[in-house]
Amino acid sequence: MTELLKPRYWGGHLFALAALTIAVLLGLWQYSAWAAHRATLADDVVNKPPVPLTKMITPDGPFLNKALARQVTFTGKPLDQRFYISDRPHGSQTGYWIVVPFDVGGSVLPVVLGWAPDRAQVELPATMEITGWLQPSEPAGDIDPDPSDNTMPQLRIASLTEHIDQDLYSAFVLTKTPRLPGLEPIKPLNTPQVSALNSLRNLLYAIQWWIFGGFAIYVWVRWCRDQLAEARPVSLVNPAGSS
Repeated sequence: MTELLKPRYWGGHLFALAALTIAVLLGLWQYSAWAAHRATLADDVVNKPPVPLTKMITPDGPFLNKALARQVTFTGKPLDQRFYISDRPHGSQTGYWIVVPFDVGGSVLPVVLGWAPDRAQVELPATMEITGWLQPSEPAGDIDPDPSDNTMPQLRIASLTEHIDQDLYSAFVLTKTPRLPGLEPIKPLNTPQVSALNSLRNLLYAIQWWIFGGFAIYVWVRWCRDQLAEARPVSLVNPAGSS
């Protein structure tokens, strides 16, 4: 193998290395374009203009995929109850989601008004117009050490039914407007999963370039073997019976 380290072979090695590097980088570029396009499609859903709440979900209806992270608008009456979802990160801090249930046409819709470092008290008018993003009930996680109080580890609709007598929507809203003093806004955590088939051409181009990179390695290995074979001394064998 030391034969291949001689200066006369450096050009071949450098050519193979350059071909492999170009193929890998171009593949990564196409892969990034594919991922960025999928992220843009998800953002497009989040940034769609708000529609009336009833177009996305009804009081007794299930939470459908089309409603995920869609902006909705509604007018409701805040109830006197307050709930706090603990251990919620915001930048480098950990605090609480401030949740207020709203009476919307006789059913209750939980609304996250924002984030605060503590259990902030908020005063609200008798009626409010809210615009925000729909989110599904959070899955079960940490065990609530005291289910009877108003502090919870997850915002689960099933947990709220133990505190609210009225019918609840099967979703909650992250408030976009209005912005309330002392509360930081929260962006949607759950956004639509965009199909891997979107912008498929970029993904196929990425795979194609990586195949080219693999082919470059194959050609380089074959070239190295050929060079070693040519450099190997030829042994002469005397024919049988010669003197």
